Amino acid sequence: MARAVACILTKLDETPQPGAALDSVIRHRLSLAYIAGGQRVPEDLHAPNATYLVDRALKGGQLATPYALEAEDWPLFAGVEAERTERRSQRAQAP
Repeated sequence: MARAVACILTKLDETPQPGAALDSVIRHRLSLAYIAGGQRVPEDLHAPNATYLVDRALKGGQLATPYALEAEDWPLFAGVEAERTERRSQRAQAP
């Protein structure tokens, strides 16, 4: 089976936290060929910059973006996660 050897991270302009994508790149030991931060190709394709990517990953929710959770959204998010955890524990206890 063929294995991916490189990847392109896209939609960096839309994500408030690229940490999960970077984790996948690192975990699967992929070369990062390009990053893209817009819809115009090739204008929005850029060579990866480790300093920039780490800075973006660590800033997280500090960046202004329409896709970030607002303060009033967090209880809903936490409720969904609590419900998932409860379902998992019920499945684990089922005979």
